[in-house]
Amino acid sequence: MSALAKLIGPKLKQKRLEFGFTIEFMAEILDCSRQLIEHYEKGYCEMPLDRLSEFSKLCDLPIDWFFLDEQSILIFLKPLNQKRRRLNY
Repeated sequence: MSALAKLIGPKLKQKRLEFGFTIEFMAEILDCSRQLIEHYEKGYCEMPLDRLSEFSKLCDLPIDWFFLDEQSILIFLKPLNQKRRRLNY
C-alpha cells in the first residue's frame, strides 16, 4: 500500500459518490472488477494512469486534481528532502 494509493483512493470514492456512480458502474466504465474498484478506493493498490485518466474525464476533472493538494505535495517532497539532507553531510 503506497502513500500515493492511500491519498488517491479516498478522492476516487469521494468523486464517485458525488456523481452518484455505483461501484458496478465504475467497474464497467473502467473495464475492471468491482473488487478492484474497492481496492483502489481503499488505497490497497494504485489505479493505473489510463484508468485514472478515464475517471477524471468522466467527472470532467483535470487529472492533477488527484495529486495536487497540500498533503500530496508533502508526500512527494519528503523523499526529496531526505535525499538533500544526506547529500549535505
